[in-house]
Amino acid sequence: MKYLKTFESNKEKKPYIVYHGGDCDNLKSLYENFNVLSPDEKMKFPSSGAGKIGLSTSYDKSIAKKYSSAFGCKYVLVISVDQNSNFLYVDTKGQGIDEIYFNDELEELTKDYDAIMETDDDAEKEIRILNADKFKPIRIEI
Repeated sequence: MKYLKTFESNKEKKPYIVYHGGDCDNLKSLYENFNVLSPDEKMKFPSSGAGKIGLSTSYDKSIAKKYSSAFGCKYVLVISVDQNSNFLYVDTKGQGIDEIYFNDELEELTKDYDAIMETDDDAEKEIRILNADKFKPIRIEI
């Protein structure tokens, strides 16, 4: 896998809250029925991005708000993180998770990890949720 630099002892880096930005209808749908859609299902929503496996979130609310505002939405979805979830920590070298993983690689990672977290501060501060059962939507907020 590309740029795969993992860190074993980063539990202290795992956030308690992440934010998802996008189209307002998409945020409402996720709040009401939280799940990770397949790439084909994701393409039905205007803010689905590249159609990659997983749900892109950020531990930086301002980044999620930026994505929402691109779709004329001023809200973000606030999601709690189960501290027993299994994270893969990756230095993306500033590229982002979408750019370094293909869907077949992401699908393989879903077997062992609940999420992938960027450790590069110059990137999008992304956490890609792979398995929805360790995450719970809390609210939609400005």
